Amino acid sequence: MASDEDLLGAYLSDHLAGSVAAIDLIEKLRDQDEGTPLAAFMSGLKPEIEADQAVLKQLIDRIGEPKNPVKQAGGWVMEKLIRVRFDERVTRSADLSRLLELEMLAVGIEGKLCLWRALRALAGSRPELAALDLDSLIGQAEQQRSGVEEHRVQAAVRAFRERGEAS
Repeated sequence: MASDEDLLGAYLSDHLAGSVAAIDLIEKLRDQDEGTPLAAFMSGLKPEIEADQAVLKQLIDRIGEPKNPVKQAGGWVMEKLIRVRFDERVTRSADLSRLLELEMLAVGIEGKLCLWRALRALAGSRPELAALDLDSLIGQAEQQRSGVEEHRVQAAVRAFRERGEAS
């Protein structure tokens, strides 16, 4: 049976892999929409996700979990598969592709929010979590999720507007 540290390390490593995929997706969204409010939002979101990633790496180091390059590579591969699945040639709509990409990002941020909340519940019994400002991390994830939601709703309106309307 795995130890608590092993299980926590595996959990954190899974979230770290997800952050790798998130950063790739953020870069894609930013680069595709250069000069737009979405690109500006993604430019601001990227360093925040990178900072969250650094927190995860430090925590993984603190508990002594070896880095799992397979999981990180899995996150990278997952993002590449998302690119193929959400490609305009597959969805038949650039607007639908954007909506699906933003929904994937929203789901990832929601997962990170769940991570921070789970760690906050454990903080009293896990000394390695004492240095984390989990309330701030939770608040930041909530703001990130809210910001993505604004763009996701706009993408939904564009994707499903009446086709006879002007763009």
